[in-house]
Amino acid sequence: MSKFVISPHFRLQEWVAEEKAYFEVEGLDYEFRDNYGPGDVAKKHATPNKSGAYQSIEQG
Repeated sequence: MSKFVISPHFRLQEWVAEEKAYFEVEGLDYEFRDNYGPGDVAKKHATPNKSGAYQSIEQG
């Protein structure tokens, strides 16, 4: 099987699984990979539109 690629996107569960060695226990050959390319992480994950579900609900 090829390497299992994990793109964490700042989700906690992947980091917890890594820390507790769950991937290793299951025998997975894995790596964490940022799919956004090189550069500042904060800039890569910044979104120009700060409106989400709660703002949509507030607007009706």
